[in-house]
Parts: sequence; structure tokens; C-alpha cells
Amino acid sequence: MITNWNELPVGKFIEIYDMTDDEDRGLRIAAALAGMTYEEILNAPLGKTKSLLKNTEFLSKQPKLKRAKREYLINGKKYCFAIDLNLITTAQYIDYSEMPKDLYHLPEIGAIFLIPSGHTYNDGYDMDTVIADIRDHMSYEDFNSVMGFFLGSFLILMRRFEKETLKTLKKAVKEGTATKEQLKEVKRNLQIIQAATIGYF
Repeated sequence: MITNWNELPVGKFIEIYDMTDDEDRGLRIAAALAGMTYEEILNAPLGKTKSLLKNTEFLSKQPKLKRAKREYLINGKKYCFAIDLNLITTAQYIDYSEMPKDLYHLPEIGAIFLIPSGHTYNDGYDMDTVIADIRDHMSYEDFNSVMGFFLGSFLILMRRFEKETLKTLKKAVKEGTATKEQLKEVKRNLQIIQAATIGYF
């Protein structure tokens, strides 16, 4: 029985999130977390069903955002994560940019940044195995921490870039080689990025 975010695999999170929002949703989720079928939970004693429903309460709270680690043990294998954003390759960034950003692609997104120990990105290992390990064996809590760190670091990097651009544009406006409209656009972008980074650092 899964009773907390740390025990909940990424794939199971997708499964329960995708359940139809009907009056039986609570029972279906309880069954999924207990490794039971919907029919099995319907035929279970009421006392047991109440206990199983109580164990789903952790889903109403946000998973704990832990500090990302350099290494994760997933399905008995070591996976490395680049804590320093500068170590992420151009190929990783391009693949992330082109990946659909939806719930159903979480394992594929994770496989871009979690690399089997001893390998470089997408070289000398089976990507489908990595995706399956993340989907079936990585806790959603750990996954959330990895992606939270990446997105937060990326936004910080963009904020620095926009600040440098703003400084350069101010000088260019004074010299007459840039317009005030361009300057306003960069200022707007910087405000958006600053708002997005609140809570990460």
C-alpha cells in the first residue's frame, strides 16, 4: 500500500491523476494505491475500505520539495543528475525544448536529465529502459525535486541573461542604436522571469 509521496512512483502518479472525476474516483485511487482492482475494493469489508481511503489523504498535500541530489538509486541502478546547469548539454536542452510539457511525458522528460552512471547523454545505454525505470521505480517526490531544481535554475539563468540584456539596451537607447520599445519588452520579460523564480531560491 502506497501511503506517501516518497513511495508513489511517477507512473502511478500519472495513473491516478488521469482517473475520471466521478463519484467513484476516491475508491479507484484507493484501489490503485493498494494494488487492488476496483472490483476487489468493492468486495472488501467496509472497515478495510475506510482504512484504504484514509491512506489516500497524502494526495491532498503538496509533495515535499527536497534538495536535488547528484545521484539517485532507481531500480537498483545509479542515475546521475547535473546539479550545475552549465553541465547540461546542448542536446539535452534541445530535446527538453521539443518534448511535450504534459503529464503523460513526465518519464520521458526525466530521462533527459537522469543519466545512467558512467554514460553521457543518450550514448551507450537504452533510453527506453531509463524511461521505464523512472516511470515504474522513481518516487514522484524525488522526480519533483529534480524537475523543480532544473526549472528553478533555468529561470535564474534566464533572469541573469535578461538583466545583462537590459543593461546593454539602456546603453544602446542612449546611443540611439536601440528603441525604447525594445527596452520596454526586455523589462516586461524580466518581470515575468522574476515572478516565476520566487520560491525556488
